[in-house]
Amino acid sequence: MALTIFTCHKSFAQHRIGHTKQNIIEECKKMGWEYRFSEDKENKIKFKMLTISVNSGYFRYKVRHCFNNADICYVSVISPNDNETLNKLVRLYNEEYIPVSDTKWKAYTPSGIMLCSLSLYKEKNSTLFLWKLKDNE
Repeated sequence: MALTIFTCHKSFAQHRIGHTKQNIIEECKKMGWEYRFSEDKENKIKFKMLTISVNSGYFRYKVRHCFNNADICYVSVISPNDNETLNKLVRLYNEEYIPVSDTKWKAYTPSGIMLCSLSLYKEKNSTLFLWKLKDNE
């Protein structure tokens, strides 16, 4: 499994399920975003990491994309940096996706049915949105 981590703004920092790692890198190059690629070959769980930095005045968060052996994204994790961004993302998701509950959304896409769940970690004062294909539950 490969893991890609990057920071982006609204137009890019959504799930990229079904996209290839190369497509995501090309999109970053096109937008002029800085990124760094590294690969871990020593651990039992292999991963590739792509770190991309983008300054956006509207959203502040990190996105992590996990890839299968064919370098296709199958999971996206979005971690807001602050409460303001968390609330902006919830409003955005309520407008653009189908709300299932206060902390869950779904979307019908060419890749299949996408599910998103919001997890709150009070002890760490952090939150994350986990996007995945319904078939990968």
